[in-house]
Amino acid sequence: MVLQEINKETKEVLFEAMVTSGYFKNEETNGTNYRYDISAFRVYKMPLFA
Repeated sequence: MVLQEINKETKEVLFEAMVTSGYFKNEETNGTNYRYDISAFRVYKMPLFA
């Protein structure tokens, strides 16, 4: 799953983070009712020099 912060005027991507469950699932391998194993995530955006 990709999380993005996007400038709404220019559509420029300001920040991007990829969150995965550790392995990729799909319908062929895991059946039709597969779900991602993501229980919680947290992303912090901080300036490089405060």
